Amino acid sequence: MYKDVGPVPGLGDGFGRTWANLPNLYGGSPGTRPQVFPAPDKAVSLNLYRGQESPNPTAPCSNPSRPQVRPFLTQEGLTWDDGNGVVRNPIGLPITLQTFPSTPVDTEVLDARLTRLSDGALNPLCAYGSLQYWEGRDFWYQGAQRTLRSEGAVIAFPHDPLTPGEAYEAYLKVRLGSEVREFTWRFSVAGQGDLRPLRVAPSLELQEGR
Repeated sequence: MYKDVGPVPGLGDGFGRTWANLPNLYGGSPGTRPQVFPAPDKAVSLNLYRGQESPNPTAPCSNPSRPQVRPFLTQEGLTWDDGNGVVRNPIGLPITLQTFPSTPVDTEVLDARLTRLSDGALNPLCAYGSLQYWEGRDFWYQGAQRTLRSEGAVIAFPHDPLTPGEAYEAYLKVRLGSEVREFTWRFSVAGQGDLRPLRVAPSLELQEGR
């Protein structure tokens, strides 16, 4: 789920001028299960993440001892934000899995990898499901929990921005309720000249899109 918290002209800091889920943005729908992002065998025109979202998606990465279950971390001690949810140095575009269960389930990431295919380099990950999520603000914490459980979703943040023009293989091993499943897929990143910003200026079309 991506929610833009930028200001809307004339409305101030609107907290939500755009709210859309990644499957709908990238050609899928909740009727297609499961959904992974970036989409398999396609080029994505985004490669990094700059923060400024509520709920704060990097909170469990910077506070791994706070959730009920520790998030999956490829490497301990890395910096994901400034401790207050502000991403000072861009990190990688998040990888997501949505399974759309018939009833909400607790989710947990057991293992995760993101491999650059040209040289086998691993991008360190912070990955979590509902059991591994934490947010210091209860309202936003509860909202994130509802989303992760109702969508049967997990999120994996690469520590480093993805390399333009490169192909990647993503791997997730997750627990969905009582079931353990594995997902592997490949995608590519658009070349430098074809990358787009994650946040764009407001437009009538953007504000009306759902």
